[in-house]
Amino acid sequence: MRYIGSKANLLENIKQVMDSYCGVGNKSFCDMFSGTGTVSRFFKPYYRIISNDLLYFSYILTEATIENKTIPKFEKLNRKGIKDPIKYLETIPVNKIKTYFIANAYSPYGKSKRMYFTEENAKRIDSIRTQIEKWKEDNLIDVFEYKYLLACLIEGVPFVSNITGTYGAYLKHWDNRAFKPFEMHRLQVIDNGHRNISFNENANDLIKRISGDILYLDPPYNERQYLPNYHILETIAKYDNPELTGVNGIREYKNFKSAYCIKSKAEQAFDNLISEADFKHIVVSYSEDGLLDIKNISDILKKHCKDKKIILTKIPYSMYKGKLPQKQKEHFEYIIYAKKQKDVQVYYGVVKKQVWQIKDSREPVWKTNYLNKIIKGDCLDVMPNIPNKSIDMILCDLPYGTTQNKWDSIIDLPKLWKEYMRIIKDNGVIALTSQGLFTAKLIMSNEEWFKYKIIWIKSKSTNFLNAKKQPLRKHEDICIFYKQQPTYNPQMTNGEAYDKGFRKDQYTGSYGNFKPRHVKSSGDRYPNDVICIEEQPIEDTVYFKTAESEGQVYHPTQKPIELGRYLIRTFTNKGDVVLDNACGSGSFLLSALLEDRQYIGIEKNEDVLLHKVQPIDYIEICNKRINEIVSMRKKTQKISFNLFERQA
Repeated sequence: MRYIGSKANLLENIKQVMDSYCGVGNKSFCDMFSGTGTVSRFFKPYYRIISNDLLYFSYILTEATIENKTIPKFEKLNRKGIKDPIKYLETIPVNKIKTYFIANAYSPYGKSKRMYFTEENAKRIDSIRTQIEKWKEDNLIDVFEYKYLLACLIEGVPFVSNITGTYGAYLKHWDNRAFKPFEMHRLQVIDNGHRNISFNENANDLIKRISGDILYLDPPYNERQYLPNYHILETIAKYDNPELTGVNGIREYKNFKSAYCIKSKAEQAFDNLISEADFKHIVVSYSEDGLLDIKNISDILKKHCKDKKIILTKIPYSMYKGKLPQKQKEHFEYIIYAKKQKDVQVYYGVVKKQVWQIKDSREPVWKTNYLNKIIKGDCLDVMPNIPNKSIDMILCDLPYGTTQNKWDSIIDLPKLWKEYMRIIKDNGVIALTSQGLFTAKLIMSNEEWFKYKIIWIKSKSTNFLNAKKQPLRKHEDICIFYKQQPTYNPQMTNGEAYDKGFRKDQYTGSYGNFKPRHVKSSGDRYPNDVICIEEQPIEDTVYFKTAESEGQVYHPTQKPIELGRYLIRTFTNKGDVVLDNACGSGSFLLSALLEDRQYIGIEKNEDVLLHKVQPIDYIEICNKRINEIVSMRKKTQKISFNLFERQA
């Protein structure tokens, strides 16, 4: 892709500088202004990559090639008979969609008659973009497949664009390449054995939250803001139907102006960036004719770096540019190396598009962004951002895939377990509600960690429509998984005291030999694997009232808060972190709050209707219910929250 300031022809020079001065043993490489990801992709075989760019389309390109470890397999599409999704997208009819945003805005098809694309190619881009979004909505592609397809679409666009190099303007005559049939660009992906991560943030904000070994900086060096020059690629990536202005149909970009493109702000921005950089080595690429003087850049690096020394390498502009020899005075591209004053000890984990690091005694950033909050998003997108071994308990009412609700689709279990097993502590527990066939699927999805299930008897039966064909359903399961023995606080019930005297030696083939012991009880009873929400409690079970008895029911499968409290008391201690990655109306989050545990809630909040007719916002409901409890606690010094009766 043609891109302002591309370093495609400078890669070997950058590597030579790094090999000469950074030394050995470096594990991470951060590309802070990644653009199209050329530098990040080049160094991916050598390091764990952290990439960042303020523009969303750039972020999509690096998500697809840096975070992905392999080209996606598209298994769900394959089962639908779509063996090659890219070929399928390139050949779908272009007259089947309702709205052609790109064609209307950037081709002669629209009223503006802009000439960025031919009508046929513009409609093809719209059709592909619409189909990718539909596959995502229909859960036929996961987030990695979605971003890979978007990236292949974006990479193909410049090859049929009627422009000189950027999208700041279009040609007033048709260039031959504009008539080529549109094709997506199949991107190659390599696995470097590391967990790489991409960001979509302002560099000066992100630098405060990350650390590593090598920081590579290629900041903008002229006054041309990047978004208006690549606005069409940004719009294709977001496909958000923005308002367009001007002859060339540029989207609003006041919030995306880089300080590095403003002469009065560039020096201070660069100084702040270097000051905050918590990296061992810094490598900077900059042009001789940039807004910042090379001497100013050098002075800033000297001020903040070890021994106040830098190493400056000059590359002839024609060598890096790759064009015909310039007639005017020769220019140079500079590669500047500096070592920071202090070596950095870094411990990596991952938080929502942030690298978790332990620096000095500061709290890990993820606690600020995630603890005691509800995060809107697909849990498979959000959980990769939670640090390793940071969760004490996962308590979740996953979708069973048994109802007609659109949201009730089984989450990809292999991917779910990949994240569960990474984020749960070694002595943590995973408790998942289930029923029927979903129970079997859940157990078989992780036989190694499955330990037992608890039977939860409900006060209301279900499956009435099949009452004449099969029994009503009176119970659900709670499947318990863990790697090693977790915290276990048995919730004792009361019974009659007894003393049965001494038991003699017993020899059994099932459980081994029993030594003599005094068999007696003060009346406390250990819990069994059946818990009850029945109006007439079963002997030796714990009794809870139903979700309906607790107040308004917001969710068709809403679980009782007291059920969650019982499980949380059993498997965690005060202050522990409980994750519910499909939190719905938030009952299990309330359970954690009432038991003085910390919580993280994740809710997709899509395709949800109360009673199939009334739109409902579960993020809003969760926050409302939590705020009600927090408000109650503020009003009283001590409150027992005896919202539920417990009977022996």
